[in-house]
Amino acid sequence: MHIVTKKELSKSELYKSILRRRDRRAAESTEFILFAAKVLEINRITSNHSVCLRKRKRDGEQVVTAQLTCNKDYVDGMLQDDNAFRVLQGVRNSSHHWHQEGLRVRAMVRQFGLPHIFLTISAAEIKWLELIVILKKVLDCETINEEQAREISDQHKATLIQRDPITCVRYFDNRVEFQHRESQHVHMIIWLSDAPIYIPQDEDNNETVCKFIDEIITCSTDYDVEDPIYQLLPLNTHRHTHTCRKKCNRGVKCRFGIPFFPMDKTRILSPITPSDGES
Repeated sequence: MHIVTKKELSKSELYKSILRRRDRRAAESTEFILFAAKVLEINRITSNHSVCLRKRKRDGEQVVTAQLTCNKDYVDGMLQDDNAFRVLQGVRNSSHHWHQEGLRVRAMVRQFGLPHIFLTISAAEIKWLELIVILKKVLDCETINEEQAREISDQHKATLIQRDPITCVRYFDNRVEFQHRESQHVHMIIWLSDAPIYIPQDEDNNETVCKFIDEIITCSTDYDVEDPIYQLLPLNTHRHTHTCRKKCNRGVKCRFGIPFFPMDKTRILSPITPSDGES
């Protein structure tokens, strides 16, 4: 495909333009999407490789040459210092990418302290009526409202989502991780302002922390049908599936430890010390 433009486009800009056009043939082609991703990743690694080869050693005396790359001791030293993986900088899901992300998270922990909430969010595109309205207009050239989108079968909604993954991906605020079912899966840590700090062996502090937990987390299923939270209950109720089971020596066990021991109220359980065990 040859495109005449006044400005030379990068491959990234070119592929974005092709995938976002009104003609959705490229966006509906899984082969083209994967090919474009492969080309961009190879170009990024090649560019990083050229930069790394131009770098000198820390003492500023020796330049990387073909002879050095054939030296086993030199290569082992590069691997030991992780310098050999710098070519993967900027490549998502690579070892160096997650190393940099880990440094960023640790810096946030040092600055803000320990996070208060760990949150897992999964995308439920079939439940997003506004997305179904967009897909019907983009793919089938049909204008419908959200009430009509609600009447569409789940199978047809899934077909629309699978036909145009580009529109679905653009609908997300950010991309983090995708499961085998091709939906976004986010692991998130959150810092809250004015959150109480847990102090072990302090009964008054324990009550304050438990009260704070009850304000943001609940295990209750008793809600009014008209309450918007009631619609979220089926999506947040745990059911054992093959993804949450793991094999152990004594059989199959849920990796989340569910079911939990029942309690009548929120409690903070402290680890058992050797003295507690003896008593």
